[in-house]
Parts: sequence; structure tokens; C-alpha cells
Amino acid sequence: MTDQNTTFHAPLSTLSISPLNVRKIDDDVSDLVASIPVHGLMHPLTVMPHHKKKNHWHVLAGGRRYRALSVLAKHGSIDSDYSVPLRLYEGNDPQGVSLAENVIRAPMHAADQYSVFATLIRNGQTVEQVAANYGVSETVVKKRMKLGNLAPEILVALRRDEIDTHQAEAYTLADSKEAQLAIFNANPHAQAWMIKRDVTTGEVGSGNKKARFVTVEAYREAGGATRLDMFADRGDTEYLTDAALLEKLFHDKLNGIIEAVRAEGWQNVSYFDGADWQIAERFKGRIYATTELIDTDAQARVDEIDAELQALEEADEHTDETREAWDCLEVERATLFRDVYDPVEMASAEAVINVDSSGKAVIHRGLLKTAKQATAIANGEQQTETPANASYSAKVMDELAAVRTAMTANYLGTNIHTAMAATVHALACGIFLNSDQQSPLQIRANRANVGRDVTKKDMTPVKALNERLQHLRGELPDDHQDWLQFFLGAEYMQLGAWLAVLVSSSFKAHGFGTSSQAKINADLIAASIVVKPEDQVTLADLALFERCNKAKILAAVDEVKGADHAATLSAMKKADLVEVAERELNGLWLPAELQAFANEADIANAARQAEFIRNWQDDLVCKDEDTDSETDDSAELKDDEA
Repeated sequence: MTDQNTTFHAPLSTLSISPLNVRKIDDDVSDLVASIPVHGLMHPLTVMPHHKKKNHWHVLAGGRRYRALSVLAKHGSIDSDYSVPLRLYEGNDPQGVSLAENVIRAPMHAADQYSVFATLIRNGQTVEQVAANYGVSETVVKKRMKLGNLAPEILVALRRDEIDTHQAEAYTLADSKEAQLAIFNANPHAQAWMIKRDVTTGEVGSGNKKARFVTVEAYREAGGATRLDMFADRGDTEYLTDAALLEKLFHDKLNGIIEAVRAEGWQNVSYFDGADWQIAERFKGRIYATTELIDTDAQARVDEIDAELQALEEADEHTDETREAWDCLEVERATLFRDVYDPVEMASAEAVINVDSSGKAVIHRGLLKTAKQATAIANGEQQTETPANASYSAKVMDELAAVRTAMTANYLGTNIHTAMAATVHALACGIFLNSDQQSPLQIRANRANVGRDVTKKDMTPVKALNERLQHLRGELPDDHQDWLQFFLGAEYMQLGAWLAVLVSSSFKAHGFGTSSQAKINADLIAASIVVKPEDQVTLADLALFERCNKAKILAAVDEVKGADHAATLSAMKKADLVEVAERELNGLWLPAELQAFANEADIANAARQAEFIRNWQDDLVCKDEDTDSETDDSAELKDDEA
């Protein structure tokens, strides 16, 4: 035969993968296993004669199809002698043919896949049928249907690669094609998070602490509607559309907790909408409880538990079962005690409730607005460990502020409007106030270089900032004298995008020399672009626990996993506790210091500075008026002399 592409059929049992087939990894073939019985084998396999067995064939190209047929034969869906269409290759480069099959064949564009799936459903197939016929889950089918029903203009942009899949997914949040188009036409280049923000304006994400506190289930039971984000695998998986109802449910549930705490004997119980560190700033002291048995019968059980714990500790072998028994005993022991506060001290102290980022109500009892030593210290006793609500070290606090700076700058680098607004604000302060201390931007084009203050240089926000700046530098002419002409010739949107990159690289809201007002304005910038720490960094990125005391670590565990679990970890050595806590809390908890730059002291300092500036401006106005008056008097005198 001289034709290098002769087509024929042969039994499946006579085929095997050629050693020259370039695909060495056995990829998943479940999609083909589902498709072949419905649609048949769409393309023949490319083969060459077996080097040893007569009438047997080596598969050069089509290995996945061959493996799918083998799976079907193994499960009895087809016979082992199933007739397979083949194309005989008789050329001199069999490995090249295999490579071409696997490299050159272009996959179907994602937008075309979405449209086809949507069409199949419109033509009468059920979601279950499509999923079975194409070897995908029903969830995948529903997602592709959702994307296939996007406004045609958005699908065209996706086909042209003018937007990516994440941006297309964000548009599916809009209820109608008209709403999708309105957002798309307003800013065709908007990032996915910006699209979601515009679609869900006035709504509350399910990852919001108030939504977590109330729970989406309770909100629905009260008649609240939600907007589902089918493509979110964490964070805001749906949006609560009735913010007023959520607020009512939040306060109803919160008031129940406040009343329960007030029943304990606290005269002043309040809700504080802020972070733990802000509570520590507001309240400068606290009273501490003493611990006592819950009743007279509890002592006998405590003695029994202590004996059992002693026996477990002295055991020759520590197994998973003994460790589990130890944990259970410690938890039970803790339930036999209760905290008791001195009624006299309670009269001057407060209880404060706040809701953490996970939606858990945290109760801070015994807080004092003026500095006062705790009862134990007043009695001459020494504390053995730093309280859990103590601040991190100055170095750690500076680094957390640097991480928040990097996160905010990362978002700022893709938000043209906010970057422009921040730039104009900084210029206005310089022109009208003769001050460069009012803005977090180093507007004189000093690179903030926040990566220097962060331990892990490859964390997402730091890496993204550096990559974006390096990309811009690569776009510029080599000779800096050509830069102005280059920028003058750029399109408006491109110029705006570059401005955002440069503004973000000058953003700095931490460290020595950063004014209180700059921190406050930095928080306003962060709020305008919805900076979410959980989307950019993890606990593992921060290496935080190895740099703080055990009480601080256990407080974090308590916040996420509960007091009982924290108690079970309290006996661990510091190194072991760091490892376990970081593993258990990674992805679930981040320090509150990543939520804000400015604290109450900054707010007070900024107010004093603002008053000083206003007085200074008033003085200037008075001097100008005096000067004008002197000029008028002088002119009148000259007129008289004339």
C-alpha cells in the first residue's frame, strides 16, 4: 500500500498503545466513556502494525479513545471484538504523528461549549440526560447553561478573548440580559470582582459576618430572597437581597444575647461593631473571674477525672484512642467549673459583645474604661502568661499593616476610577493645603515597595503588585526620554490602566511617618474597592502564630473552633500548638488587624490635626483681609495727597 492514510476496521482486542505514543499520562476518560455509547466513536484511531504480533495494531494517536473503549468492554457495555475504525499510518515519522494529534488539535472554545449546552436544554433534553451523555456532573451542565444564556454581546466578547471566563461568570449574577448589558457597556474591561460588586449593590454577601451570624437559613425562613453565585467555591456563595430584613434579624438575635448576658448581673451590656484590637484600645483594663465548682457534688467527679488523666499520662503507649480519651476527659472537667465575678467589681465593669468575621458572637466580660489592675494582680498574685487580648509585638503589627497595604494596593492597581480619585485628592492636598501628609499616596512618585516589610515575598498581593509593575516597565521604550511621547500617544483606557498600576505602587499606609489622616483615608480607599483579606492571603502566608504567645493562639482557636477545642489544645507545647492551630485555622481565620489601618487613637489625632489646619487657614484669611484693608487705606491716603 502507498496511501499513508488507509482507513479500515479491526477488533478492539487486536489493539494496544504504541510505545511511540507521546501521551504517557493516563488522563481521565470518563467523558468519553459517557459519550461513545451515545454518539459513537467520532474519529478513527491512527495505528501502525504491531512489531511482533500479526494482525495486531499499535495505537499512535487516539490513546484516550482506545482507553475509553477498553473501559466500556471491561464493564460489558461493548464486546471485546468491537469493530474499531482505524487509519493506517505508513510514513516514516510515527512519533511526529502522535505529537501532532496531541498538540495541534485545538480545543473547542469555552463560549461555544456554553452555547451548545444551553441549546441542548432548550431543545428538550434534561439536565440529567446531558450530564449522562457527556460524562459531566449535573452541576457542570447547570453552570454551562447559565453561561450559555448570557447576553450575546458578552458571549462575543468571550469568544474574542476580550474578557475571560471569570468575568463571564460574574455577569451571570445579573437576573436579566438587559442588566448584564448595562454593566458590560458601562465598563467592558471591568474585573470579575468589580462586575459582582455592581450587580450586587445594596445586597449582602453570605460571607459577611452579619449573614453568618443570622445564618442564611434563618434569613430565608423569615422570607428573605437570595441571589446564588453558582461559580463561587468560597466566600460569598450567595447574596442576601433584603439588607433591611437581615439587619432586623441581626439585631433581634443580638438583643437576645445581650439580655442573656445582662441577666448574669452586668449593669452595662453593649454591642461593639469593630475588631478585638479596637475593643482593647477603648477599654484600658478589666476585672477577672475566679473559678469554682458548679456544685458540691462536682468535686468527686473532678477527682475521678484527675486520676484517669494521671493514669493516661503514665501509660507506656500513647495511641489515638488514649489521646481521644484524654481530650474527652479534659472537656468534661472544664464543664464542672464556672467563672464567678465579684458583684462589687461587676458594678463598675461592662460586658461587650462583638461579632467576629466568622459570624460568632464573642462576649468580653469585665471590661473597664479606665486602667485598673485585675483582681489577681491587686491581691499580689502574678500572671503567668500574657492575656489573649494583648496586642501583637510592634514588629508583627507593622507587618500586618504592610500586608493590608499590599492587599489594598493590589486592588487599587486594577481600579482606574479609585486610582484617579486618590491621585486628584493627593494633588489637591498638596496645592491647597501645602501638605503631602493627608494622603496614603507617595504622589511624588516614590515607590512604596511594601514587599520589603513582608516576610513572605511570594504572597498573592505582593507578587501581583510586582508583576504588574514589571509588565508596565516592559511596555515602555528603553530610553526614558521617549516616555512622555509614548504616554501622549496612548488610548485613554490604557493610560488609565497604567495610572492605576503606578498609583498602586506608590500606595503606603503603614510604618514610620504615616499620619493618622493618611491611615483613615487609606481605609476609605480600601472600602471603596472592597478589599477582602480572605481573597488574597491565608494564615500560612503570615507565619503569625510562631511570633505570638500561646494565649493569643488559643484565643484565635476559641474564636473559630470554640472554647472547648481551645481548652484541649492548651496543654500543647508552643511549637506543636503553632503547627496544629495554623493547620486547623488556615482558610478560616485572619487577624482583625488586616481589616483597618486606623484605630481610635488615629481618629482622635486626625481630628486634632484637622482643627489645627482649619485654624491655620482662618489665620491666613484674616491676614489676607488685613493686607487688603491696609492696601485700601494706603490708596485712600494717596488720593488725598493728590
